[in-house]
Amino acid sequence: MKKSALLGCGIWFCLILGSAYAQGPAAGVVLSRVNDGVVAEHAEMIGTLYFETAGHLSVEEGGRVLSVHFREGDKVKKGDVLLRLDSRVLETQLGLQRARLAQLDVRMEHSRKNLDRYTELFRKEATSEATYDELRFTYAGLEKEREAQLREIEILKIRLEKYEIRAPFDGLVLEKSVDVGDWSQPGQPFCRLGKLDELFVQVAVAESVVRFAEKGARLPVLLHAYAFEGTGVMEGIRPVADPKTKNVVLRLRFPYTGPLAENMSVTVRVPVSEKRAAILAPRDALVRSPGGDGVYVIEEGKALFMPVTVLTYEGRQMGLLANGLKSGMSVVVEGNERLRPGQAVSVRGER
Repeated sequence: MKKSALLGCGIWFCLILGSAYAQGPAAGVVLSRVNDGVVAEHAEMIGTLYFETAGHLSVEEGGRVLSVHFREGDKVKKGDVLLRLDSRVLETQLGLQRARLAQLDVRMEHSRKNLDRYTELFRKEATSEATYDELRFTYAGLEKEREAQLREIEILKIRLEKYEIRAPFDGLVLEKSVDVGDWSQPGQPFCRLGKLDELFVQVAVAESVVRFAEKGARLPVLLHAYAFEGTGVMEGIRPVADPKTKNVVLRLRFPYTGPLAENMSVTVRVPVSEKRAAILAPRDALVRSPGGDGVYVIEEGKALFMPVTVLTYEGRQMGLLANGLKSGMSVVVEGNERLRPGQAVSVRGER
């Protein structure tokens, strides 16, 4: 009899514990209100990074490479020295030209003094006009010769500057094709440099949705390699559609300054419909599950899972379609990742 009573009490106690465990303790959550809005439906499409401006740099003066100051993948600033060539021959020519200029200055000083003396004599009619003119024209010729030599020196100085090649803009070195000891020829590329402030995203879309991506529109972009979520600004389209697929390439300026490689893949959320009425809710409210996306609302102190269709993301907000979700209702934005339908909740606050 005692054993039966004890067994019955044990079963009753286990049922109480099981029921309490199934219901679980009240979960602390934070709520946020949703509002009405107007958004377009967006679709995720794969695109790639590229540099709108990417130039092949080459030298203007031929010479042996003395030093190389960059590697592939380096970021360089405008004005940074990339390459130095052996300029000893040109430096010697410049020194020689300066020495000749110094010699000419001596001749000019002598000619000027003679001219000054004969000018005075000519005024006193103590010398012939022919002699005076000869000295005057000689000095004028030396002045022109000096001017020409100064021009020659300027040319040599300009040429000498070209033996030190600097970055024309802030950029990323995409290719390197030179090493110390190589002979670099004018017009022969030694590197390819992508302009950092001209980083773009290109993504091919069906021609039927091109009209929904307006110039200046800000579209969400995900850089997969670094899990970076940024914003691309719609700049326009490439003016030639694919002859087979008829797809059109959208061009988006992408202000990203982190590590990167040309042609990295990105995901762009592209508008594919006209704008329509939707519910605007915080992105933190979204719960992804095998059965589909949804949000949690509170009904009679318990969590209620409400299926939703996400139309778009705009910053920290998202546009939704959901039966029963109306403007002014509150959704769970903190603590929702551990909630279960029907679980008791305790509201800790609202934001």
